[in-house]
Formats: sequence, structure tokens, C-alpha cells
Amino acid sequence: AARAPEAIRPYINNYEYTSGLLTTYESFAQTYGYFEIRADMPETQGAWPAFWLLPADGSWPPELDVIEMFGKDPNKLILTGHSNATGTHTTVGTTAYAADTEGFHTYGVLWTEDELVWYFDDVEVARAATPADMHDPMYMLVNMGIGGQAGEPADELATPAEMQIDYIHAYALQDWVI
Repeated sequence: AARAPEAIRPYINNYEYTSGLLTTYESFAQTYGYFEIRADMPETQGAWPAFWLLPADGSWPPELDVIEMFGKDPNKLILTGHSNATGTHTTVGTTAYAADTEGFHTYGVLWTEDELVWYFDDVEVARAATPADMHDPMYMLVNMGIGGQAGEPADELATPAEMQIDYIHAYALQDWVI
């Protein structure tokens, strides 16, 4: 992510920053499984890296956040399942803390019919019941937002924020063993 040049801002809704998004929308989705990313997350004020899943049918919620982080607090792992099963937006999950997130690490979630289990470097860090509306195919997204809940970039991203990805894996339940 970097500060957007003034010349292109009229073409990007006058956003101040540019970033990236990878998605499997319309190319891959599955119901249940183990989803994992190995990445070096940015520790830059204002950076908001995320790896998440959304329903293949385009609805929202549900949403399954494998990992969200804020560069201003890089050891805080935000692990959330969003639901609308009750008619009101609710969440399950937690915030976990890692001693060190510098460099490459793995972030994963096991999604079954009954539960969601989040992992950091192959160690379970959180567990919650699978929401009642999270039983249909979902596709993967990985992106880095700027600002919002992550705070404004301290130096207006004079030094671009980077999320380096080694791999993203999705396993069907019968293929996944820890």
C-alpha cells in the first residue's frame, strides 16, 4: 500500500491510498475446511492486513476472518466470525496476542459444521461455535486496507506498507490433519 499520486485520484474515487486485493471470487469456493496463509504482515501504523472468507452467493454476512491485524498493534490477532442468523449482526471469536509477529508466520482457521478453530504457527489460539448461517460455500480474500480501525498512517505512508505472502492454502476436511 502506498500514497496515491494526485494524478490518479479522480479515477479511484479520490482515495488517498492504493493497495491490493487477491480473491478467489467466481473461481474457487468451498464449504468447510482448513484455510491458511503464510505471510509477513506489515507493522506500519495505519496498515490493516486481512485474510478472510465471504459467501460465494454474494450475501453478507456471514464472514469468516481468518486473521485481521492492525500495524499499530502487530501482536494483536483479530479472529472473527460474523453472522446474521438471529436477524442482527453478531460476532463470534476473539482477540489473541502473539509474543512476536515479525517475519513470516502462519495464520489459519479450521471451519467445520460445528466449530471454528483459529491457529497461529500451528498452535490453537481461539475456538468458537460455527454460526448457524455459515454452512454454504465461501471464497477467499486477502487484502491490505489503510486507515479506518487501523488508524491513520503516521507518515502518510511515505514508506509504503507491505504484506509479503509466501502461500495461501485451502484444504478440504478429509485432507487436513494437524
